Amino acid sequence: MDSIRPNNSSNEVASFPSINPDNNQDENHENITLIWYDTKTIDDESPDVVLTKQSLREINNFVRFFDEYNACVNYIKTILNEKVFLIISGRLCSSDLNLFHSLEQIESIFVFCFHRENYLSLLNQFDKIVGIYTKQDQLTINIKRTIQDCEFNSARFNFSKLGEKNVRNLDREYGSFVFFQLSKEVIHHMPHTNEAKTDMITQCKKYYHGNDEELKKIEKFEIEYTANDAIKWFTDDSFVYRIINKILRTEDIDAFFAYRFFIHDLCTQISKYHKQFKKIYKSKQLTVYRGMKLSLEEFQIMFNNIGNLFSMNGFMSCSRSCDTALKFATKYTTRHAQYQPVLLEIDVNIIQADKIIFADVSELSKYDEHEILFDIGSAFKLTSCEYDCFKKVYVIRATATNQGADIASDYIEFQKKKVIHSDIDLMIGHLFADMGETRKSRLYFESILKKEPNDEKVACIYYYIARNYRLKNEYDQALIYYNLSYDMHHQAQPPREGSAAKSLNGIGIVYREMKNYSQAAKHLQQALKIYKDYLPSYHADIAAVLNNLGNVYCQMEEFDQAMKYLHQAQSINNKTLPSNHPSNASVLNNIGNVYYKKKEFNRACHEYERVLKIREKALIADHDDIIWSLNNLGLVNIKLDRINKAQEYFQRAQKIIQSRSTTNHLLEQQIEKHMRSLYEHQRF
Repeated sequence: MDSIRPNNSSNEVASFPSINPDNNQDENHENITLIWYDTKTIDDESPDVVLTKQSLREINNFVRFFDEYNACVNYIKTILNEKVFLIISGRLCSSDLNLFHSLEQIESIFVFCFHRENYLSLLNQFDKIVGIYTKQDQLTINIKRTIQDCEFNSARFNFSKLGEKNVRNLDREYGSFVFFQLSKEVIHHMPHTNEAKTDMITQCKKYYHGNDEELKKIEKFEIEYTANDAIKWFTDDSFVYRIINKILRTEDIDAFFAYRFFIHDLCTQISKYHKQFKKIYKSKQLTVYRGMKLSLEEFQIMFNNIGNLFSMNGFMSCSRSCDTALKFATKYTTRHAQYQPVLLEIDVNIIQADKIIFADVSELSKYDEHEILFDIGSAFKLTSCEYDCFKKVYVIRATATNQGADIASDYIEFQKKKVIHSDIDLMIGHLFADMGETRKSRLYFESILKKEPNDEKVACIYYYIARNYRLKNEYDQALIYYNLSYDMHHQAQPPREGSAAKSLNGIGIVYREMKNYSQAAKHLQQALKIYKDYLPSYHADIAAVLNNLGNVYCQMEEFDQAMKYLHQAQSINNKTLPSNHPSNASVLNNIGNVYYKKKEFNRACHEYERVLKIREKALIADHDDIIWSLNNLGLVNIKLDRINKAQEYFQRAQKIIQSRSTTNHLLEQQIEKHMRSLYEHQRF
């Protein structure tokens, strides 16, 4: 029989410090990757070429130069999170432009040549070509203008493409929304120190090394910046605006914490201005506008989601002036035919949508005297989409709503309490692990160890490192660190028995995954005994061990014993956890596993469906546990002879796996194996 996916409960209380990842010369904090392809002039050190290279980097810090066709094409194909602007020599267009134009990563092409008239016909053949230029200043001015247009559309309001999650349908997928809300809470509880500011500035200086223009701005920021300047810096065309938008758009959680100093100040200042606005503004109703140029695909996605909720990863800028927004939507571009001008009209009922935080930043903004800036996590409901013959644009109407926050409010509130009562120094690493970023989590904890923390914190870090090794199926290393953690807690004076029991629970999980069920049961029973001696009877840690014991006895096919433990765990969770907490899903999953092994497939399917529903609400969209849930539903539907349904679940799992930048080989192998099993079933 094919293996189903059990779930362990470690029930860690999360923990956190400051991030300072190693600088990577290939790290791109821009929304654009600017590439210059020329087989002759790239290595030219003449003053004109050197000046052009420097000018390009001042426009967009991340620039790559290629003089070899295959290397350039292969590099472009690896790009996932940025749009590519390509500068190509005119003499190479006849041989290479066709393929470059077909690459979906390439957004815009700029032809640089000596004789413009020789290439004018290309403008009618290739719609990605922005223009043909013979002078360096013409080229850089037009690239800068095009980047600014693209920044507004891409950085703050873009749709899911090539693995990004810029605007999401919250009715179906909002795990990332939960994590960003929780991350904001963590940032607010972390010490707001000069060290955090120094970390951020160090990161910026490393990234912009050699870019004199941006380094001057960074030095100005370092000397002059105060918390009251956050909105002013963000609404300017500066390194802060570009980096923060990129971090949020791509959900780069470690960079999110690396730049926590500024994000904290910006959120705080928006909240402060929001309170002032509510005192001054007499009406309870506010209407704001945002002019956009959407690709035809993006427009169709938005049109198809009328009636649904959406949220943005970043801070969203709008205008109280319809005319200002309309000018941007209808602004002429050389590639006008590829884009649909759209006016987004948002109604905000300040009383009803009281969880939507925004600021009137008109006095601070350099670009719009009517600008409104929405905080991270603001949610809206799309209500209609109609073409306005007078304005000559599609008007998409939406209303600000608390629903996005309310959807996961119980879970967020529960996690907030854990943040408040936990060691903030450890919380980031735990959050990484919950998001499936086990390597980042382990490296983060190892960086804390270098700071020589106290004995208790070291023991806790060993526990989290062990957990990360377990999640990667590196069981020998996991056992080493779990045992180190247990020994340090157990031998402390006085002993920290509750923490020691948590380590025993981890050891029991490892042995279960190694299929050494007798050792697993032994260590879990030891953990349960300690917990019952030291904790209240209805405690989440007791429920976690009971769940793990039920898991073990299920594998041993002692089903009555398994159900006894699982129902006890379920009873505690029902009293102590919000209904959509992942620990509830873990217990329900294991109950489903018992039914599956007992061949009660309808009951198993019912439990697995409940599990998937919780996980899709509580976890990020590409989390391992969601994929395992889809796997289990695929398997049980095969048993129920619902082949089309099984195929649908496996395909959904495969789609998530293919969209991820990281790889879980065990997951991939399991899904591929089960897909083959499905095809074999169909054949016979």
